[in-house]
Amino acid sequence: MWVYESYTDGGSTVEVAVDVNAIRQPFILIEDRQLSGFSGCNNFGGDFDYANGELTPGEVFSEAAGCEPETLMASELAFQDMVWSGEPIDVTIDDGMMRWRRGGAVLVFTHADEPPPEPTLPPQTSVGALNCGDEEVVTEDVPSEGTSAEEVAFAADDRIAEVTIEGDLGHHATGYDSEGNALVVVSFQDVDPFPYRVHTCP
Repeated sequence: MWVYESYTDGGSTVEVAVDVNAIRQPFILIEDRQLSGFSGCNNFGGDFDYANGELTPGEVFSEAAGCEPETLMASELAFQDMVWSGEPIDVTIDDGMMRWRRGGAVLVFTHADEPPPEPTLPPQTSVGALNCGDEEVVTEDVPSEGTSAEEVAFAADDRIAEVTIEGDLGHHATGYDSEGNALVVVSFQDVDPFPYRVHTCP
């Protein structure tokens, strides 16, 4: 088990950002020629070949949800660029750290005995916290039918009085009741025919 800590691209090193908006710390499990884990916004899995210190990804599948903050999405994209290319990755392991290198890009992982913990209450989604108390968050994928994330948020719960929009493309929305409690989060995941993932309080 390896926890994704940082990435370097273009000579600049960036720590993987995990804060109140993140589901959990990104990690990767490498076992029996299989890759799996959580890259920051999405779960993934696939196979690989390994020879002479090089890991060559095969088919890698991933969910397709976006998330906030943008720094977390950027760290996931750096990871996906590495594994989706299908090109060999130079792998070095030393003193509990694993480094993946290809060209000028470097990903750094630290060894862990177990996957990072799931989030604690209040329940978290990939784009924000919901004020559900002790209740479990309800998640479903819905078709867009030409509607916006804002319209989906209002339609998800009749208690919603205000909706705020996040993200440069307006694909993420948070719905609040009249007292300012976040009860709905809508995220765009670009999966046809259900592009919106809706998280709601019961």
